[in-house]
Amino acid sequence: MKKVDGVVDLSDKLKAYQEYVEPIRHCMIQAVWRLVRNADDTDDVVQEALERVLKVIPKLRKHPNPTAYILRICINAAYDHLRRNKNRMFSEEPRPASFEQLSSTPDPSESLAQKEKLQQTLGAIGQLPKREMEALILLVFEDFSYAEIAQAMGCRENSIRSMIAKARKRLSRMVGEFGSMGNLEVQES
Repeated sequence: MKKVDGVVDLSDKLKAYQEYVEPIRHCMIQAVWRLVRNADDTDDVVQEALERVLKVIPKLRKHPNPTAYILRICINAAYDHLRRNKNRMFSEEPRPASFEQLSSTPDPSESLAQKEKLQQTLGAIGQLPKREMEALILLVFEDFSYAEIAQAMGCRENSIRSMIAKARKRLSRMVGEFGSMGNLEVQES
């Protein structure tokens, strides 16, 4: 990595962006969206996360799982944003077009019930303790394995399994019947 007066060369930043960020940019946006729930704020937070990523390129290149490291930066940036804007945490703004409905049920009453259940579940996920929410989001929405989540969160795999079990139990109590939200019933990795 070329450095000029202790600063990473711009061409190296571009190469790192192309190598590490471009392939997972959609994952970064989704991870941030699920926390901030606002399209404009998502763009701002992802931009802030990209700035942070570009500052730690040497660490990123040495990290055993750069994807997890980048997503951890995104999640931390989203939490920083939420702390700064506590009163706007879960807005009712509709999802961006790239995150359209999870199913395409033709019956409007079923579709409405599914939307309400999804909204209730997402609200309940937002009320989980921070670490449990992070672990559950990475497992269910980002398709990380337990080992990848443990590495990203800096703890043991057994701790992650325990956190996710607790999160599911809490969600079960908050939302009610857990079985109807099949996408949260993730097979053990």
